[in-house]
Amino acid sequence: MLPDGFLGKQDVVQSIFLELIEGRLDRKQLSQHIRRFVADYNRQHPGKFAKFGKSRLISLDQPLFDGGSGTIGETVSRSLWD
Repeated sequence: MLPDGFLGKQDVVQSIFLELIEGRLDRKQLSQHIRRFVADYNRQHPGKFAKFGKSRLISLDQPLFDGGSGTIGETVSRSLWD
C-alpha cells in the first residue's frame, strides 16, 4: 500500500500498528487512511530544502566559520537581541 521508494515506510507502519493497537483505527479503514499517515510523516520529516525558498536547511549547531567555536544558532539568537 505504500510507495516502493518511500524512505519512511518503517515509521509509517509503526504509526499504523500503534493506532490499531490503541483502537483508534479499524483494519477495514486502513486503506482510507494511508495518505494521512504518509502526509503526517512528510510533515514531521521535511526534505533538504525549505518550503518557503530555494535555500538549503541548515543545522543551528553547525559552526559559523571553519575552526571557530561559535555556532549559527548562537549568532542568530544573540545578534537579534544585541
